[in-house]
Amino acid sequence: MNSINSPDPTVRAVAETYLNGIMDASMYMNAMLGANNKPLAFCLPSKQPLNRQRLADIIADTYHNAPTDKQDPTLNAGMIAIIGLTNTYPCPGGQQ
Repeated sequence: MNSINSPDPTVRAVAETYLNGIMDASMYMNAMLGANNKPLAFCLPSKQPLNRQRLADIIADTYHNAPTDKQDPTLNAGMIAIIGLTNTYPCPGGQQ
């Protein structure tokens, strides 16, 4: 996550591409769940689209605000993103 603020434009571009991939995969996963009549993992508010910066903030908040025993070093940014999206944007009525 530190790479997103790197002074090196190449490092920053790679980090931005990685976050875009996580964002695209998360949205696709949720769309596929809905298309298959499965509970959604998260429900974005219609007036708050998900963008790369918001996702980076969710990942950072999810990891850094977790209790120390929950800061699992084996989780990658994509896994933390799904946990964070699920916690940040729960579906109404417990659809999840």
